[in-house]
Amino acid sequence: MLIQFGIDYGLKPKFGIIGDISFQENYDKAKCKGLVYVHCPDSTGKEMPCEFGFMMQEERYAEKFLDSLIAWKEKLDDSRAIDLEFFEYENGDYLLSISPNVKLLIESIIPDHLRDHVDPAVVQMYQGKGGMKISQNYRNFKENYLKGRNIAVRYFLVNEHNQIIKRSEKYFVKTEFKFSIENNLDDESKLNPILNRNIKRSKPPKIKKDDREFIDNRNKKLKYFFPVTYQRLMNEGWLSEVVSEINKRYSMDQVIQAVSNLIFMERLKQNDTIKIDTARSGYDLELIKYLSENYESFNSYFPDSSIFNKQKIEKQIRLDEQYFKKQTNNI
Repeated sequence: MLIQFGIDYGLKPKFGIIGDISFQENYDKAKCKGLVYVHCPDSTGKEMPCEFGFMMQEERYAEKFLDSLIAWKEKLDDSRAIDLEFFEYENGDYLLSISPNVKLLIESIIPDHLRDHVDPAVVQMYQGKGGMKISQNYRNFKENYLKGRNIAVRYFLVNEHNQIIKRSEKYFVKTEFKFSIENNLDDESKLNPILNRNIKRSKPPKIKKDDREFIDNRNKKLKYFFPVTYQRLMNEGWLSEVVSEINKRYSMDQVIQAVSNLIFMERLKQNDTIKIDTARSGYDLELIKYLSENYESFNSYFPDSSIFNKQKIEKQIRLDEQYFKKQTNNI
C-alpha cells in the first residue's frame, strides 16, 4: 500500500545482514580437540607450512562446519572471506578465532551504489578454539608462514585418544592468516569479541535535530537524490511565494526535504510497476534503494506547482519529523 510517508535524509536506514550462524553450532558438535600444522619441504628442502586443520571427533558435523567455511570463500571467490586469527596470551597460551570477514560480507551483500546511503546492521557469530599452549609446531607455522602462500585447510578426524584416523577430502586454500598478541590488538581485532573481552555493547549517541553534522548530511543527500528539485528551490525561486508562507520555525532544508518527498510520492503514484509498501516498517530502506537506482533529471516527472500549498508542505514536514523522532528514539 502506497500512503504518504515521512523520511529524513539526514538518517541512514538500517540494512539488516545475517551471516552464517550454523557454523558455530556445527563446530561445537564436531568436538574440536586441537589444531594440526603440516609442513612440507620447499625446493631448497626447508620445511614450510602447507596444510592446516582442525582435529575433530564427530565427522558428520565436522563436514558441515567445513562446508560453511568453503561456502564463504566460494560466494566471494576470496579466501579473505574466512577470518582465521591466532591470538597469543602473555601466559603462553593461544587461541584461534574463526568468523566470516564482516567487511567483505557487507560488500558482498550491499551493492556499491547503495552502500553509502544505508547503515549496515550485521548479526554474525564468532567461534574460538582456545586452551592451547604455544607449541613448537605452532611456532614453526607462524615463523615460516608467508602471506600469499597456498595453505590447504581441512579437518582431521581423530579418535578418543586424539590420534588422527582420517583427513577430509574436502578442503579450501587459504592464503592469509592473522597473528595477534594480548594487549596489542589493532583496531579491527578490537572489534572481535573472542579476542577482546572488554567490548561493551553501548547505544550510539542520540542524534539531535540541530546537530550540524546531521543537518549537513541531510543537505548532502537532498542534493544527491533530488538535484533538480534542490536547484529549482534554492536558485530559481520555484515555489518562492508558498515557501515564504511556511512557519518560520521550520528550516529551509526541512522545506526542501518536504517538497522533495511530496514530489517523490507523486512519482511513485505515476509508476504502477513500483511495489513499495509505505504502510509497512522498513519502507525507508525500499525508498532509498529506489532513489539510488533512479536518478532525478530534467526528464523526471514534476507535478504541477498548483498542488503545493502551505498546509500540504507543513503536514509533510511534520511527517518527516515524526520519522526522525521514531528512528532516533526521541519519542
